[in-house]
Amino acid sequence: MIGFGKMLKSLAVSGLILCGTTNLSAFTMEERVSSIEKQAWAARDMSQNLSQPQNRQAYEAVYADFVRDSREFARQLVENNQWEKFSEFYQGLDEVGKLNFEMVVKGVMEELFRTGDYLDRDMTRAQDYFPGYGYAKPGYTYRRGTETKREFLYAYWKEEVIEEAASLVKELTIEISLLAKFKLEFPKLEVLEALNIEIEGKIYECVKIKIEQSKKITTKQTRKFGYEKAWFELFEAKKKWFGDLEWKLVGQTFQHDHTPTGESVVTSANL
Repeated sequence: MIGFGKMLKSLAVSGLILCGTTNLSAFTMEERVSSIEKQAWAARDMSQNLSQPQNRQAYEAVYADFVRDSREFARQLVENNQWEKFSEFYQGLDEVGKLNFEMVVKGVMEELFRTGDYLDRDMTRAQDYFPGYGYAKPGYTYRRGTETKREFLYAYWKEEVIEEAASLVKELTIEISLLAKFKLEFPKLEVLEALNIEIEGKIYECVKIKIEQSKKITTKQTRKFGYEKAWFELFEAKKKWFGDLEWKLVGQTFQHDHTPTGESVVTSANL
């Protein structure tokens, strides 16, 4: 079996740009995996503190997003005929890591059922593709501790369409007679101080101003992203209705981080 980092990279290279291979705003495999892992951990952490109504509402919102995105990911995996490759990635995860994708696996099975492949009714075959699915340790919950190490997997480039505001901030000294005209052109103009400036024996009444102008621009950029595996301490506790949980360090777990490196090339712009 190839490593999960290489598997993700092979999926990206093979064109698995989720939401369609030509959509520049689409999610890549790396982005979707990283996002779902973060959502799963956020929901798990929030589920341990639901005594206050506002906490429950926040948890329900995060969990709803997690379920929605997991099901959408599953739909796209089946639609792009990449679910078997995803199963290879899934098999490289630790037991807690597999729990993060339980809703994805469930969604894959449901999507396959709609296509006439009854994987969900053949648990032996299902366990071949997704070993450990449906067999979580009952009555226990988990949390991450301190990050212990970070492993760089690979980098890749992605095209994106980005809308952003370009700002100009500049200080000028102008004759006071021009102040009204500048205020019309730059509504955010700020008068910093009044000045009398002598130029070749003549006194000019002036003001020092700061002007700011923003303009929205749309660019198509090819951006570089880094993909890393971050390791954390893993704590386990037995669930209980009342009282604080008793956490025990049981090992390590990992999640995937997808971050821009800061390198990008603008290939077209609408100014």
